[in-house]
Amino acid sequence: MICYTLSDCVLRNINTDSKKKEIRTDLLGVFTQERSPHKIVVDRTGKIIEIYNEAIDEAIGDNNPAIFYWLQTMADFPQSWEPIDVDNIEEVTSKEEVFLKVCSHTEDKMLIVYHHNGWTKGKYYHKRSLMYKNVSIRVLDRNETMALLSLSEDQAVNQMFNYEKDLQKPIVNETIVYDHSIVSQGGSNIHDAKITENGKKHQKFGSRY
Repeated sequence: MICYTLSDCVLRNINTDSKKKEIRTDLLGVFTQERSPHKIVVDRTGKIIEIYNEAIDEAIGDNNPAIFYWLQTMADFPQSWEPIDVDNIEEVTSKEEVFLKVCSHTEDKMLIVYHHNGWTKGKYYHKRSLMYKNVSIRVLDRNETMALLSLSEDQAVNQMFNYEKDLQKPIVNETIVYDHSIVSQGGSNIHDAKITENGKKHQKFGSRY
């Protein structure tokens, strides 16, 4: 079984997407199938479900009842959710962090979002992997998710193995100091660095190299 954390941004944007039918059938619909090896993870306290319900209310207001029926189908027995315990989830205030925190508690650490632009914010450290509280998370957008869900279980597991290798890539944050120079490597940042000689300040840097 492969577990994913589904951000509510997918539900909130589906109604305006040109491929909304495909998202309903080839993404959301896959998780409602009884024998599907793919499962959506939610916290056992129901915080994610509350966020989904808010998105559903907005979707119904936009005359899109299909999302409501999807959520209802997911809740039917046997439930399609994979509920897990998440430490201190009640202390999280932002919706984005709720999904990051839940995802960080899963084995597969796969986060599904509508698009990457809303999740970059300088967080990606390798390809489409981000770090949350020292835990690496792989981020998939709607199109990447549909491509993955279309594979056989064995093919999906192999693809997951490649993702896991990406998550193991080290975060490079190295700065080397030469005479009268500072060199930043591996995408690291230099902020307010000062080069001094005989106790006198010569230059100040505040840029990224």
